[in-house]
Amino acid sequence: MTFPCQEEMPMPEELYRIQDLCFQKDHSFLINHLDMYQYKGESLGLLGLHDSGKTLLSLILSGQVSPCAGKFCYEENPASHRVLSSNTALIQRSSSLIPSLSVMENIFVILHETLNWMNELGLSISPQEKVCCLTKTEQYLVEILKAYILGAKLIILDDIPLSFFQTPQFSGMFQYLRTKAISFLITSCDIN
Repeated sequence: MTFPCQEEMPMPEELYRIQDLCFQKDHSFLINHLDMYQYKGESLGLLGLHDSGKTLLSLILSGQVSPCAGKFCYEENPASHRVLSSNTALIQRSSSLIPSLSVMENIFVILHETLNWMNELGLSISPQEKVCCLTKTEQYLVEILKAYILGAKLIILDDIPLSFFQTPQFSGMFQYLRTKAISFLITSCDIN
């Protein structure tokens, strides 16, 4: 009796790996020998108490803070901290978009390209809309779009209200970006 061959699942590709990451301030370790990795297209959630180091880790991964020690790999090759951070976008609770500018002006691309990317991601926001007129959800979506357009392979959503992740707009964008091997790291202290 013979059995049909099962199709082998392709091995996931590693986006980044961190080993022995340390951050010390005032003779105290705020991050002490952290090891972590993430695959392309994978989403990780990091839940912890307020001031437990989630945002500090986000700042390190995005290159806004330098670690005291650690080894980094990017796409399965040894890399510097800068290589990883140059492919990472950090989106925080307070928007980094400029309210007096339009969506298009905040993304820094010509109208035609902006419309193509917005259509591709299923966003129904007008590129001419001023950011100050957008809801918080729409602002987060524009920031994710901007990160994608700028080539981020890892998008960190740091302390974004959990209700955002339940919106159909985010769900559609999230599913689409996973097909493009974009990874998400979601940090929160909100357990409700």
